[in-house]
Amino acid sequence: MKYEWYSGSGSAAEVPRRIEELDSGFAESTPSERVSLLRGILADESEPNWRGYLLYRIAMNLLDAGSQEDAVRGFQEALAAFDPLSPTFDDVFPDYAGTVYFLIKEHLFEAGQYEAVVVLGSLVTFNAKASELDEQETALLVSYLGLALTRLAGKYDMPLLHQEALNHHLTAHFLARRDPDFLERLVYAYFNVGDAEGCRRALGLFEALDPPGELRDRMTDFVRHKLALPSPESDPM
Repeated sequence: MKYEWYSGSGSAAEVPRRIEELDSGFAESTPSERVSLLRGILADESEPNWRGYLLYRIAMNLLDAGSQEDAVRGFQEALAAFDPLSPTFDDVFPDYAGTVYFLIKEHLFEAGQYEAVVVLGSLVTFNAKASELDEQETALLVSYLGLALTRLAGKYDMPLLHQEALNHHLTAHFLARRDPDFLERLVYAYFNVGDAEGCRRALGLFEALDPPGELRDRMTDFVRHKLALPSPESDPM
């Protein structure tokens, strides 16, 4: 049998056969069982990008099993395995994108590795359609890039990066217009570039969504202390 979707090193088609066998029994297996099977397949795969693909799948199953630290290490291993200059990279680009997405979401941003967030996330967002991330996932990734750029603007005293952060937060809003988290970040982004009118308009969109208590309280505090405007719940009369 020829596995047209596979471009790895398994000349006898053993690797793709075992991948399909694992996928066919996915619902009946546990994450731990799948990790064990995937590690067995990995031992027979030498092509870098397909090793990255298998390591990504191992990390995803570790995440499903609740092993957060092991999953992060798995995503890091996967990232190190992928080779963007190899012709097989296109075949596994969605898995590379997934690796970057989860590594940023689960580790890099919280760890303060903002340069890595921007460098890795940019490649995926520039190829968003090929990444196979859905719109909400793409919006979240773009928003993380905006947040990282804001941190870097302060770290390196580069105000221009605030404008680039604003562009990213606008993009996230375009992708998920009814998400109050992205609108909150958009309000702050306009504030950081000194655009009071944009800040007020984004604030109006935020208020129109009637966001949940914690978000609304945070914005009320921001408005009161930073914008010198009536807080969102205040009666102007």
